[in-house]
This record gives sequence, structure tokens and C-alpha cells, in this order.
Amino acid sequence: MKEIVKPFGDEKVGGVIGRTIASKKGVFWYHMENDYLQFIGHNSAYRAKIVKKIGGFDEKFWIAREDTDLAWSVLDLGYSILYCEKARMLHISKKVSVFHRIRNQKTFVYDALLHKKHPELYKKYFYSKGMPATLWPSVFSPFLLLIFLYSLISFRILAELMVAAYVIVVIREVIGDRVGTPWDKLMMLLFIWLLPLSRFYYCTKGYVKYIVLTIRTVGHICLVVLAY
Repeated sequence: MKEIVKPFGDEKVGGVIGRTIASKKGVFWYHMENDYLQFIGHNSAYRAKIVKKIGGFDEKFWIAREDTDLAWSVLDLGYSILYCEKARMLHISKKVSVFHRIRNQKTFVYDALLHKKHPELYKKYFYSKGMPATLWPSVFSPFLLLIFLYSLISFRILAELMVAAYVIVVIREVIGDRVGTPWDKLMMLLFIWLLPLSRFYYCTKGYVKYIVLTIRTVGHICLVVLAY
């Protein structure tokens, strides 16, 4: 607390985000950690007058990205947000299953809303390889699944190679983990392939919900105006 308030001596500073350290890390732990400026809600501080001016958290971000939206709204007002390495906090990690990881991908629905509300900041901080970083490389997952299904029928050797590569990658991730039970590791092996597909699905769903439908709505309004 002592360290995180120090930068506010500069009136141009609207927010400060400290260093978060995960208590435990691994494939079976839900953990939060940062060692640079990430727009996360925990271990962050903002000027009260700015938060009041913004109106607090935007409730449209129901389960995710509300902290990033708040931070970017501060930047939109012309203030700066600083990273403070000395303001350290321990984040208590939570043991999770592979199914929790898959279900948790629904938070990526709100990336599209964040993109819509802050297009320039989104491209500056959240873009990779010319697309939203959250989609990369999960964007390839539907195509890999189609190739695999096609190979089962027409090119079995390729399908077998894909399965072998998948098994090797997953086993390398879980083999040395002492937290997961044998059941956890088996479930990881059987179902972790659903994770990138789930992320791709929810990201796409968000863009359809918040951007494509918005464009369609504008088009309908234009047609009504032209009709009159």
C-alpha cells in the first residue's frame, strides 16, 4: 500500500498497477501473475475522482475484462497508468480441473466488447500476428480438427501422427506435475484439446454479439430511414 500510492504525487498519473506474484503455478492451478504493465484489477489503485467521473465499472462486462475497461477508460481521459514493481502482492492460486479451464474460456466473449469500446487501445495492447492475441493461435483449432476428421477417413497415417504429437505434448506438460492426481492427468490428456476450440468459439460469439449485430442494426436503421 505504501509503494502503490507513491506515483500519485504526479497529477498526470491516474492509476498504478503493482506486481502480483502467484502463490503456486502449474497446469492444475488457476493463477494470476504479472511482471510488467498488465491492465488487471487486483493490486491496482486509481484516483477516486477519476473512477467517479467514469462511473465505476461498466456492468456490461459481466464476468471479465471489466478491470481492463476501467483502466483504458482512465487512459482515454488523458491520464497515465504506471507499473510499480515494488508494490507487491501475493495472489492465492486455486487448484482447478481441465473442465474448469475449458468453461473459463467463456470470459473471452467480452474481448469483442472491449475491442468495440476501445479500438485503438485494443490494437495497441491486445493484437498479435494481425489479429486479437486471444485468438492466436486458437484460430487454427477448427481447421486442425477438420484435417484430423478428414484424415481418419482418407489418410489414417496423418491422423495417427496428429494423435501421437498431441499425446506427447500433453504428457510432457503433466508428467512432472505433483499436484494433479492420476485422474486429473487422464482428464487433461483426454479433453485439453477442447480448450482452444472453446476459446475460438467464445471469441467468435463475442464478435458476432457485440460487433456484427451492431453493424446489422445500423444497416436496418439506414433502411428504415431510406424507406421514409
